Amino acid sequence: MTGRRAIIRAAGLAWLALMVASVIVPPMIEPTGDGFTRGLNRLGFLLLFQVGAAVLAVFLFVVARGEARRGRRWLMRLPIIWVGLVALGIIGLMLWARFHTPPGVDTLPDRPVTAPAAKPLSD
Repeated sequence: MTGRRAIIRAAGLAWLALMVASVIVPPMIEPTGDGFTRGLNRLGFLLLFQVGAAVLAVFLFVVARGEARRGRRWLMRLPIIWVGLVALGIIGLMLWARFHTPPGVDTLPDRPVTAPAAKPLSD
């Protein structure tokens, strides 16, 4: 096995390990914070592993351009295709959450909204 093949294999295995770790490790981490921010540290670890996997995917894509065999070239492109699909999924989820209106919810009320009158406390 040549040195280039060993580097490609190691990078591919590291990419796969980072992708698996991004799914397995965050649920094992104890959530920190209070209220709304509780558990956001888990999201940070997920994104850390995903960014690391994306860097390795770009490396494999660049190395794949010099590969002579067509089958290996496409095999080394799979990580960047997967990372691209994950990124598109996240963007699609954010757009859906931004523009989706739940059924049965009007965007504007029919009349002005006022608070109900406070009932006096009886002793």
